[in-house]
Amino acid sequence: MLRSIDIDPQVKCTSFSTNDGTREVFISISTRECSDLETELENLSDLYQETLNDLGLSENTLAFSRLFVSDIENQKSTLEQSSLYMSLKRGAFSIVQQPPIEGGHVSLFSYHIKPDTGSFTKELIDIDAPKGRNSLAITGKHYKMLWTANYSGHGPFDAAKQTDEVMSALVSTIQSHDMTLLDNMIRTWVYVRDIDNHYAGMVKSRRDLFQEHGLTDKTRYLASTGIEGKFHQPGSLVSVDSLSFGGLHKGQIVRMKAPEHLSPTIKYGVTFERGLKIIFGDRTRYVISGTASINSNGELLYPNDVKKQTERTLDNIQALLTPHGANFKDMAYFIVYLRDPKDSTQVQEILQKHIPQNIPCIFLHAPVCRPGWLVEIEGLGIKSAKSDFEDFL
Repeated sequence: MLRSIDIDPQVKCTSFSTNDGTREVFISISTRECSDLETELENLSDLYQETLNDLGLSENTLAFSRLFVSDIENQKSTLEQSSLYMSLKRGAFSIVQQPPIEGGHVSLFSYHIKPDTGSFTKELIDIDAPKGRNSLAITGKHYKMLWTANYSGHGPFDAAKQTDEVMSALVSTIQSHDMTLLDNMIRTWVYVRDIDNHYAGMVKSRRDLFQEHGLTDKTRYLASTGIEGKFHQPGSLVSVDSLSFGGLHKGQIVRMKAPEHLSPTIKYGVTFERGLKIIFGDRTRYVISGTASINSNGELLYPNDVKKQTERTLDNIQALLTPHGANFKDMAYFIVYLRDPKDSTQVQEILQKHIPQNIPCIFLHAPVCRPGWLVEIEGLGIKSAKSDFEDFL
């Protein structure tokens, strides 16, 4: 079952486990604003280690982490010298400039998994250390979980060409683990520098590559978030993190739709799923893509009204969950992206009325792919279930 854990005012945590299965833990930690980043990172590292100790976790259970920072070009050297950085590098690890709205200069999201008995096999790979690309493969009894992180674009200052290179590198990585985009990749997070000007190039390149690999409106796409984000190389326009599962069988991946609330993305030329349900023997995962205030025709609703946009966004997420027997109580975490950080108080007021307290919910300054969208929300739900498929991991 999914439960929230009260550890510290700066820490939010949810944990999911079944009687004999893998335990999944989702942790978010915000920093208190200090005079310098180094002090914040020391405090964050201490709090992270205390949290792991309280939860019976360690670097051996770490799967994936992401640091959200306020100024990556000037902060990267300090980050790389911190004890926190060295700890997080024991798993797949991503850094993105999306300034935290709450607290100080940096916030952390971390995901751990722990088997009920025995252990997993972990393989950490520095795909391209100078570029920061890395991946982690965790092999369990039945499945392989593959995370890739910091696949930032290089080469010409062209979002389409950089997306071609990044996605081709991703395909090579998953193929080296005997996986394919269509059969195994579940989710991507696509970060675009200056999204108002470079999103279209990324979209075209991704659409062409998906077509080449059999991802169409007749088969399926990936769950995804496409959002403003920056990286330590000023020339990088696109960066991608991803999650894939090896060992899946036909019928384990189900498209989540709510056409009466929000249109299929292909209706306006974009290729990602609103959500994907992944069915395991002991649990079901609900992967919710970045969702905004949109209607069944693909049109923006409630321009210039962040409260109504937030309410509609939550309605859309619930509409995706309802046909599959899930609701907000089954959500393990949310990430909230705001075009204007000054809107955060109004958005938080709405969310507090709808989502459970104490679950990880990170608020970030990150413009959405259409200028009129003031807020976008993504998340992951987990619920106990019984099916004929093998148990999770």
